[in-house]
Parts: sequence; structure tokens; C-alpha cells
Amino acid sequence: MRAFLAITVPDYLKDYAFSIKKQLVSTAADVKWVERENYHLTLKFLGEIKPELTEKIKQDMESVADSCPILQLRVNKLGVFPNQKRPRVIWLGIEGEMEKLNFLGERVDAHLYILGFEPEKRRSFHLTLGRIRSESNKELLLQQLALINREVENISFPVHEFQLMESQLSSRGPTYLLHKRFMLRG
Repeated sequence: MRAFLAITVPDYLKDYAFSIKKQLVSTAADVKWVERENYHLTLKFLGEIKPELTEKIKQDMESVADSCPILQLRVNKLGVFPNQKRPRVIWLGIEGEMEKLNFLGERVDAHLYILGFEPEKRRSFHLTLGRIRSESNKELLLQQLALINREVENISFPVHEFQLMESQLSSRGPTYLLHKRFMLRG
């Protein structure tokens, strides 16, 4: 299965992100927009994993959750990866208790490294809104992004858990299936 570990965000934040997306759609830029129900923060992309590894990952992530505290995050700005000259991904940035979030990411990496997964070189937690497919109306999109960015609300949300998700790809886009929730208790 094609899997990843994620932090889902509450509906009120999905609604806010979706409202930003609707403003950006008006530019008619060539963007593959993320569906509202798929908004999340990626803790770790695992790729294709074998069924026999899934149970071990679940056990290890239970241990991670037991050692990590609940945390508070908030959205803070809009941006693009990799940069303004070559934008490919439109994102909503995250701030807040980043030391706790980074600790969670480090614990995930430490457990998964033993199972053969490479640790993250650089963490950049964000909510992906869309992926830019071509240069069409790119400048208009970047102008609109800059305007909206001036008024981004600092919407807070608690993180009580993370999930093991499966991504099923189709021509309509990905469908995410929940495999297991891991409640933070540390």
C-alpha cells in the first residue's frame, strides 16, 4: 500500500483553507487543487509498504504517540515551494509549538529508521493547497497570493493524534483511507 503518516486538521481549518483556495481559483492559473477533505500535515511519507511491515509500523507508532505530548499549532502565512521564480506547490504555513512538533517528527524518524526508512533531512510542516502544473497565469496567481497573505488569520488548532493513512491514486485524484489513529499521551 502507498502510505504516509499525517496530522489531520479540524473542519474549521479545512473551511478556511478552502476559502483561500476559492480566491486563488479566480486567477485561472493551471493548478491541481487539493480536495478539501484531503487537507493534512504530512509527518512522514512512507511510499509503498508491504503488508507485513504495516503491523510493525503501527506498533512502533503507538510507542511514538506514548512519548509525545499534545500540542497547539496555528496557520500563519501563504507561500510557495521551491520559490517565487519557480513556484510548484502552494501552501499554508504552520507555527506554534514547533519544538513539540519537531520532537514528534524526530521520534517517528527514529522508529522508522530501524525499519529501513530514511530520516527527514529538513522538516517543513505545511498544508498543501495545490500544485502548479504550468506557467499559465502564474504572475496573476502570485499577485493574488501576496494580497491574501496580508490578511491570513492565525487560526489555532490542537493536535491530539496522528494517523497512518493509505493513498489510493486514481484519475480523479487521491483518496485517503485511515488505517490507524495514534493518540498523543507523552
